[in-house]
Amino acid sequence: MLSDSNCGGGFILSFKGGTEVGLLIGKFSSALDRVFLFDLIPTPHNDSGEPASSITQPDKKTVSKSKSQTPDSSSSLFIDKDWVSEHARQVSRMLVGGIKVVGVYVWVND
Repeated sequence: MLSDSNCGGGFILSFKGGTEVGLLIGKFSSALDRVFLFDLIPTPHNDSGEPASSITQPDKKTVSKSKSQTPDSSSSLFIDKDWVSEHARQVSRMLVGGIKVVGVYVWVND
């Protein structure tokens, strides 16, 4: 659970584990040289039903048996960048004036 006590209404986000990629929605303030973040919108599964991000494991046959290799270094994060950009394009068309997609977030479970 992530929470920001400074947010009005106790804005709480829950992360169920695995991986998640999504969009940061906010507004740029050039006068204050800051970005005001309003919401985090998770990217939904694509049209094929596949998640926008996942942890991929290498094929066991191709992994070298080096002592220096740790289990953590053998997996990698896959992000469907085409689907995330399409999601950002569609969301940005629905936002009211001044509010924009200001970034992308990625959460990965330990």
